[in-house]
Amino acid sequence: MPILKKCGESSEMIIMNLRYFAIYLLIILFSGCAGWRSFQEVETPPMPDQFQHSETVDRFVDEPWWQSFSDDNLNSLMEEVFESNLSLEQAFARFDRLHAGYKAANASWFPTFNLSATYQDNGFVGDPPPQVGTMSPDNYDVRLSTRYEVDFWGKLSANRSAAKEDLLAGQADLRAFLISLSAQSVRMYYSLLETSLQINLLEKTISSYDGYYQLIRGRYERGIVSSLEVYQAESTLAGTKSRKAQLEIRQANIQHGIDVLLGRYPRSKGQISLPEQMPVFKQELSPGIPSEVLKRRPDVLSVYHRMRAADKRNAEAVAGLFPSFSLTGGIGGSDNQLKDALDPEGMVWNALANLTAPIFQGGRLQANVDQSEAAFVEQIARYKETILNALREVEDALVRVNKQQRYVGDLEQQVYSAEQSLNAATDSYFRGLIDYAQVVLIQTTYFNAASNLISAKRGLIDSRIDLVTALGGDWTKEFINSISDKKTEEASSK
Repeated sequence: MPILKKCGESSEMIIMNLRYFAIYLLIILFSGCAGWRSFQEVETPPMPDQFQHSETVDRFVDEPWWQSFSDDNLNSLMEEVFESNLSLEQAFARFDRLHAGYKAANASWFPTFNLSATYQDNGFVGDPPPQVGTMSPDNYDVRLSTRYEVDFWGKLSANRSAAKEDLLAGQADLRAFLISLSAQSVRMYYSLLETSLQINLLEKTISSYDGYYQLIRGRYERGIVSSLEVYQAESTLAGTKSRKAQLEIRQANIQHGIDVLLGRYPRSKGQISLPEQMPVFKQELSPGIPSEVLKRRPDVLSVYHRMRAADKRNAEAVAGLFPSFSLTGGIGGSDNQLKDALDPEGMVWNALANLTAPIFQGGRLQANVDQSEAAFVEQIARYKETILNALREVEDALVRVNKQQRYVGDLEQQVYSAEQSLNAATDSYFRGLIDYAQVVLIQTTYFNAASNLISAKRGLIDSRIDLVTALGGDWTKEFINSISDKKTEEASSK
């Protein structure tokens, strides 16, 4: 029931119309529910007080996890990654976009104001006719209009709440990306170290095989051994040399990948300093208790906030079934002189209360409600599944850490035994007690075991990375704030 106020209408009539309209709105308001329902916290799957594959329930140390490797070169690399990585820059841009969307949604708190101004210039193309008075004079028209939607049913409030939940989900996504980027960077760093150590081992192996080859060739020239042993030593040496090219290809590819992580042109040889050996972990990492993981895992938090956003959008869709009420108004003037058009005495104002009630939409509005309700139910299931997968990842990582640690210990024993066996075989060969074929077999066993040990230690690092990333961490909040502050300073200095 619109109410229009123009110049000349009495104030008593306006007040009476407003009263009738208020009574009409109250009848509609109490004729049905607003469609809003409070969010019900979803029950999480039951979980034990301790992880199954952890022997400790000590508090989880929430800090930048790679610092526990005690590697200054790695720490420097990580600082450069966080400053220069282009994927991280994209992640921040996505978050900024969500933040802008949140600001736009909150604009519904306020009325909108629009100013329009037109000028009409009239004249004749040729000579004016005798009746000059038939031509309309020049005209100035200035109007200020406003509009405000009254949120009776909570539709706008639901939209604002959904935008806020989207923003919180985006913040969690940014934290999750930071964890993923840190894991990727550390993996590549130690993969490069592993390849470097494998090349060093291979070079020592080639040097050892070449020494044997020279000795056997000398013994052959003196008639002590047959040509068969010479060919065996030569074949073993050539086969070992052929493996170096493959390792160098891998080394170059990893270096290229690290350069891209650092936002620079990929080079085959970089300026990355590496330690001389793999790190040794003297302390077991405590995962804490399962329920705490849900608070630290940003992917769980992201799905949780998206679930809440889906709930708010469902409420918004339900509110769309009910009438909408808006207030509009305007004031302006029109005259052939600009000063007269802006004269308050000559301006005209109007106010309008507008009620729009959906009568028939072909089932579209109800379909929107059903669609948003299904999306909410989907997010509930996704949230529960994400929780279970998060806990599974922790349990899997705990198993891998424990088993990989045992595997490394067994390989260390094998390398020690193989080295002792090789020393004994070498002595026996030069004393003529065994032939060279037996020495080659023991040599191969030793160097394969040493190579496997390097890979196993890198595998132990990967297992530890899997564990610390599966446990999440609030350390990402501080890093995001620090990176944001740096970007703000850089932007202000330009």
